[in-house]
Amino acid sequence: MDKTIKILLLLGTILRIGFLLYGLWQDKHMLVKFTDIDYSVFTDASRFVNQKQSPYERATYRYTPLLAWLLVPNITVIPEFGKILFIICDLIVGYYIYEFLKMFKVTSKVMIISLTSIWLLNPFVITISTRGSAESILDMLVMATLYCFATKRLILGSILYGFSVHFKIYPILYSLPILYMLDSNYLGVKAKLFNSARIKFFLLSAGTFFLLTGIMYKIYGMEFLNETYFYHLIRKDHRHNFSIYFYQMYLSMSVTESFFSKILGLLTFIPQMLLIVLIGLYYYKDIIFCCFLQTYVFVTYQKVCTSQYFMWYLCFLPLIIPQSKLMKKPIQAILLIIAWVATQAIYLSSAFKLEHLGQNNYINIWLTELLLFVANIWIIYSFMKNNNNTPIFSEGKINPNKITKPIEYKNK
Repeated sequence: MDKTIKILLLLGTILRIGFLLYGLWQDKHMLVKFTDIDYSVFTDASRFVNQKQSPYERATYRYTPLLAWLLVPNITVIPEFGKILFIICDLIVGYYIYEFLKMFKVTSKVMIISLTSIWLLNPFVITISTRGSAESILDMLVMATLYCFATKRLILGSILYGFSVHFKIYPILYSLPILYMLDSNYLGVKAKLFNSARIKFFLLSAGTFFLLTGIMYKIYGMEFLNETYFYHLIRKDHRHNFSIYFYQMYLSMSVTESFFSKILGLLTFIPQMLLIVLIGLYYYKDIIFCCFLQTYVFVTYQKVCTSQYFMWYLCFLPLIIPQSKLMKKPIQAILLIIAWVATQAIYLSSAFKLEHLGQNNYINIWLTELLLFVANIWIIYSFMKNNNNTPIFSEGKINPNKITKPIEYKNK
């Protein structure tokens, strides 16, 4: 580990400790708590596990039992153990980002530091982890998976991928582009459609997923499958969130759900899944950009979307910026950032009036969600239009033209 990443990790750690300590103060002295309500859910589930009971005794626990097992020290050691764990995973993601940028031969030291700081020194990212959101665990697993594939550790990468999908189902989106990526460019030799790398990936990742899922099913039964996986297919959250479907779900909560309304709920997955499959087929050679785009589309079209979900695609952002033509279009890049931040701020302002001032402004919230949706579509389109779609792998190794050919940087 070189000096640069050590300094960045140290700064990131100091900031996270500061946010963590501030959060403890706010929780004690202010009406609006800093700690995410989900952290209380995790802790309660861990308490049940510690008492040899099911974590699903805690209403609204919708995660793999592994998370509750991991956080048992919340009960037996200190209540902040989980937050510390999330911070560590958060920092590991930053380390992987730094290593990827070096691997892609970004030649400017200043550029590498700036891009790594997008994650490590980002107050949004820091806040999510220190509030007690577990998203950094999954971000770490996904980044570790891709890093293993990039360094040709196919077996470990496949196992980590299976673990990731078990932990939270959405990384299954990456299965198609990963399978397609394992071609002649990746292997460095002429490869068949059903080559050994693809077979290994399929068997090991699927085997890991089904092994873990089978163990959890053996212990907790059908309740585990219903709460961890099936629930998310039919989930309806009438409380305000970033989804464009929020108002429709809010209105439907007051009537008995018909068969038609259930079908309509499932139909919302069609545009989401169609776009994700098409992106996977078109961008699979540029696997990291592909994962970024698939995740961004998945989050944007979700039936239920909270700010934690943004972490799923933000971890890829520092890795796709160097190859983007937006690097040569600073005005457009700034406008995209403003659009992403401003539309969220407008939404949060309306949500605050509902949540804390008691104003009946559901229509206004929905309109701000539509505005946010349009902004996200513009951002997605801009990244697609300005991506050079250069394959990551060529002749069995990292493509030397991935970064340095499309955009030249001067050494610093």
